[in-house]
Amino acid sequence: MESPNNSKKDPYAIWADLFNLDEEYLKYFLTFYKVLAFPAILAASLIFYDIVAPATFSDHAVIQSKEKRHQRGLRYYLKARGERFGHFEEVSKDLYDMVEPGDTVVIKLSPIFLEAKSIAFVENGQTRAEARGGETMAMALFAVACLSTLLPFVKRTSFFSRANSLIIVLCPIVGLTSIAVLLKLFLAFIGVIDRV
Repeated sequence: MESPNNSKKDPYAIWADLFNLDEEYLKYFLTFYKVLAFPAILAASLIFYDIVAPATFSDHAVIQSKEKRHQRGLRYYLKARGERFGHFEEVSKDLYDMVEPGDTVVIKLSPIFLEAKSIAFVENGQTRAEARGGETMAMALFAVACLSTLLPFVKRTSFFSRANSLIIVLCPIVGLTSIAVLLKLFLAFIGVIDRV
């Protein structure tokens, strides 16, 4: 091992000194991060497919209530009960203003996670207003976060440098969250729960 005064000291040794751990123990940590990367990458792949794939299922839902929320600006939501699922979806102001409780909307759902891709108010066979589902952006951001678990593969030993402290904390959280998402997807697939 090089002298502690050397600026090019092995990153494992830096963390070993910082947390009073031996370098072999830090290598087990790196293995743990790599194991968590597999479910995270699987979750990211499924999410990206879900975002780009066309909707495969439509749920005709009767609007039960409308709600405005003041969070990051004024947002509009519809609560509806479909043939198969209950929905609470963010919609555009135009759609919100056009519909009333008791009206029926057609909600097109993504193929894997059954998230709303679009919500349309159809009257006499004509689409009068349509809004995109509000969960797509949140799903995409989570998928990008899942891809961050690849850093231990890319950065190798420099992963345990002080510059990567935030990543060292967030990678296991993202990896464990992706396991929870995949578990919920499995439970939905076998029919224990309705949706992820």
